[in-house]
Order: sequence, then structure tokens, then C-alpha cells
Amino acid sequence: MYYLVMLAIVATITWFNWGLVHAAPRSISLYLSPVFSRVAGTGLLLFGVFTGCFAAYAIHSVPGVIQGFIQAFAGLWFLLSASVGQRGSYQDEQMLKRLFLMIGILEATVLTIAFVDEPRLLAALSLLLVTGGFWVTTNFMAYLDRGR
Repeated sequence: MYYLVMLAIVATITWFNWGLVHAAPRSISLYLSPVFSRVAGTGLLLFGVFTGCFAAYAIHSVPGVIQGFIQAFAGLWFLLSASVGQRGSYQDEQMLKRLFLMIGILEATVLTIAFVDEPRLLAALSLLLVTGGFWVTTNFMAYLDRGR
């Protein structure tokens, strides 16, 4: 039951962040300076991912991983708030799909690492994370949308 609640919390947080990114008003880019958005977003994103990975690798604390994800999502929102005026374009939608797919791969890997103690399996999971990130950064939508 603990695993189901944990997965439901992470899925809900990710879904809410997807909605927040798409529902941000266009005027937010006028109020927040791009420099502030980049600095605050990068700082929160990096610190959140670092604390989530530390909680998974070192102390195997799932609440710590979830807290790191929340902080990383706040940083991601700040980073994407500078380009909120471009929402709705095809290129922006493709970028957001790839970004959230990469975040999903990162979440799955970090949550799995929180429950694994075997060093070889940890190395395999890290390699799968790198391979998944490489696959996402290539133009995978061209392979999925053939024939349309």
C-alpha cells in the first residue's frame, strides 16, 4: 500500500506541474524578469534534483525524494515562466513533451534507486537513465508519428 500511495503522490505532483506550466498566464513573463526566472529556476531545479538523488542514494528516504521533486518542479516552473508567451506553438509543445518525458524517466529512476541496495543494479539503473535521456533528446516523435 505504501508503494501505491507513493506512486500516486508523485504522479499527482507531476500532473499538477504539467497543468501549472500550461496554465501560467502570459502576463507572468512581463512581471518576472528573465534573469530572475533563470537564476531562481536553475537554483531550485538543481538543488531539488540533488536533494532528491541524495535522499534516494544515501538515506533511502522516499519522503525526501518527493520533497526534492516538489522543489525541482518549482524551479522548472520558474524556468519555463520566461517563455510563457510561446505556449501553444508546435515547437513549444514538442519541447514540453520531451522535457516532461525526461522528468518522468528521472523520477522513475530515482524512485527505484530509493529501494535498491545492490551496486550493480544501481549502475544499471543509472545507465538506463542516461540511455533514456539520449533517446528522448533525439527526435523520437518522428519515429512515432510516421504515416500521418
